[in-house]
Amino acid sequence: MAFREVDMWEIFEVLRRIAAGETQAAAARGTGKDRKTVRSYIRRARELGWDGSPEAVTEALAGRIQQSLRPVAEISSLGPSEERL
Repeated sequence: MAFREVDMWEIFEVLRRIAAGETQAAAARGTGKDRKTVRSYIRRARELGWDGSPEAVTEALAGRIQQSLRPVAEISSLGPSEERL
């Protein structure tokens, strides 16, 4: 299966719904996500310190979750071929 880039706003919307009191199943239906995906977003948010409050749902939190979902971390340096270019 190919990697699909997840939009930060998709994560933000899931967490906003959960913080507002929706069940995971309702949040999944409302956003078109699988329940396992919703559960994964919540688990990652809690690992990053989210306490479940609506005030704690921020763009920064959603961005950090998005970054953690990437299959490869950001490359901080150029490879040998790129350096030559």
